[in-house]
Amino acid sequence: MSTISDDNANAPLPSTFKGSDLPPLVADKPPRVLIAGAGVAGLFLGILLEKAGIPYEIFERSAEIKPLGNCFLLTAYHMS
Repeated sequence: MSTISDDNANAPLPSTFKGSDLPPLVADKPPRVLIAGAGVAGLFLGILLEKAGIPYEIFERSAEIKPLGNCFLLTAYHMS
């Protein structure tokens, strides 16, 4: 396994580097976002995407709602 050291991190690419054969991504509409998990982070991301007008779908593997995980709140009162 080879790693990049600090000595050659800014070295130019080899002359045999070709790049990608894929065409550039050009779309008339925004990408659809798949959100895996309807926890706090997944739901919050859905809210942000909704406000930004970006289409999304949220997928949750659990068939029923169960009280899993934790959530915490920090307000200005708690920070002083």
